[in-house]
Amino acid sequence: MKRFAILICAALLALALETDAQQPPAIVDFSCDRDSVVLSAVEARQISALLSWRVLNLTNDFRLRLDRRELNGWVSLLDDGEILPPAGTRPILIEHPLNFGPPAYRLAVVDAAGQVMDERFISIPYTVEPSARAPRIERFAAASAGLYSGDLQAGSARLEVTWKVADRLPNSNLVFEQVFADGRSVSAELPRANLWIASEGRGVVAPVAPEGANRVRIRLRVADVISGQIYDSAELELPITDSSNPPVIVTAAPTPAPVPSVTPGSADLPAQVLNFSAEPGPANPTGTATLRWTVRGAASVSLQWLNKINQEVTQDNLPPEGSFLLPLTNIQFSGAQTYPVRLIARNSSGQWVLDSSGSAIAADLVIPLQTSLRITSFSASPNPAARDGSITFAWAVDNAASVAITRVSPQGIFVYDDTTANLPPSGSLALPVPGGYTTAITYFIGAVDANGVSIMGDPLVVNLICPYESFLAPACPLTQQIVQAAHLDFEGGFMIWRSDTREIYVLYDDRTYAAYADTWAEGEPVNIPETPPAGRAAPGRGFGKLWANNPDLRARLGWATGGEDSYQTPFETAVELAGRVQQTGLFFRLPNGLRVHLGGFPKVWDIPDAS
Repeated sequence: MKRFAILICAALLALALETDAQQPPAIVDFSCDRDSVVLSAVEARQISALLSWRVLNLTNDFRLRLDRRELNGWVSLLDDGEILPPAGTRPILIEHPLNFGPPAYRLAVVDAAGQVMDERFISIPYTVEPSARAPRIERFAAASAGLYSGDLQAGSARLEVTWKVADRLPNSNLVFEQVFADGRSVSAELPRANLWIASEGRGVVAPVAPEGANRVRIRLRVADVISGQIYDSAELELPITDSSNPPVIVTAAPTPAPVPSVTPGSADLPAQVLNFSAEPGPANPTGTATLRWTVRGAASVSLQWLNKINQEVTQDNLPPEGSFLLPLTNIQFSGAQTYPVRLIARNSSGQWVLDSSGSAIAADLVIPLQTSLRITSFSASPNPAARDGSITFAWAVDNAASVAITRVSPQGIFVYDDTTANLPPSGSLALPVPGGYTTAITYFIGAVDANGVSIMGDPLVVNLICPYESFLAPACPLTQQIVQAAHLDFEGGFMIWRSDTREIYVLYDDRTYAAYADTWAEGEPVNIPETPPAGRAAPGRGFGKLWANNPDLRARLGWATGGEDSYQTPFETAVELAGRVQQTGLFFRLPNGLRVHLGGFPKVWDIPDAS
């Protein structure tokens, strides 16, 4: 009996040990030392924080991912190949997420296949200090002295503008509008995928020809996106010229810029970076680089660079003329065979020295880095490829620690994928053709060496085979369907009904349009008590129900001028780009054979020249 009891205890002990070995990983703590942040300070990259975590049962079968929120996705905070311990801390520079949400971070436990086993999130809310000033526009400028009349008439006018907004509040955004002589305003913004606009930047607006005016007015407003409250506004006014090459200017800012500071002995000379260099070049990434500079009109200078954990490092209180030994082993290499360092001039109070436009007196230096990386081959097959097919890539890179393949999105943005990262120095990989492309896809190959230096190869363009023999769009469309449709003319525009989606498009004479769901059912009566004037008619069926139940639509369209036309037409969707913003346009034919184009955003329509 005693021997039997010993066997039972041994079995239970073995079972307990086996159970312990199979315990899944679990995050028991993920925290941050900051309770809140000020939005304007986050945008200025002035706030750091300390993340800490503790994870149980993190065996070699699992690893930790640490990410921050950016746009609609997550961006890793880790270096390539970096492995986090089960418990630790990580200092970070808080980055703006480029959306209306607060800074957010994610800690995840993943297995070898990348499947998430456990995850925790941190969101650092924005706070508004009691003494905070209202948002204000410090700079709003144009890069051109005028707008060419031919571009305005053709609808192709573009104007580059720069702006700077101080003391931005949460839930506020920047709005760019064109203002007309009668007080009306319309959006001057090009379509974009992300609504949020940074407080300081450069972009392009799209003015239209103002009727009966010889000047174009562009207005910038800072507004609360929820309440609609306007915090500040500024306007630019540019003449319409007959020259397609107006002189380049910078329009005066709405708020006067501070007067630049100067050091004694140079009161009559503006502040200026006279020299900023590095040696040796190219530099050994495991060695050092000596930075040298000469700056006029400054009491001191600062140097800025990124360290190994992607934090911004600032070396302050350096003399206006001097040198600094930068250890390259302590900096972050990313994306190129070079490394950037910034030099900033400061006055006796430690503030930036500003030029007449309010910009900091600064200089950027790119240090070339030594590497033995060499891309010997990069190819794709088949080329051209079918949209619903796959592409096989083959590559070879000498002296690489890892290789990655990236593609350029239709918006012109590099797209990174876990399946195409951390590839071996040579090999092949089959990938499905991604959606959203119509004619071609551009791929790049990049490689990193053992020191963290990166290079990128020449673009590889993979053409796509169009599945349609003919089309209405200017290029091969995304989709094409032959659809039963109906058309009805009105005094102020016309309506189109499509049977496949049961939608009604209302196209007004002012070239705007709107889309509505067709809610009419067969046999449903349409009640229009008024009698149409002579030569006019009341619409029926789905057109009539929509017209009768929408007073504003009815007032804009007026009465029908004839009867419905029933016909078949292709309906095509097509990719349209405005800068880096992708939108989807729609093409179809009218009963008379003319092509109609509906823009994705703004909602305007046109009839292309070709039919």
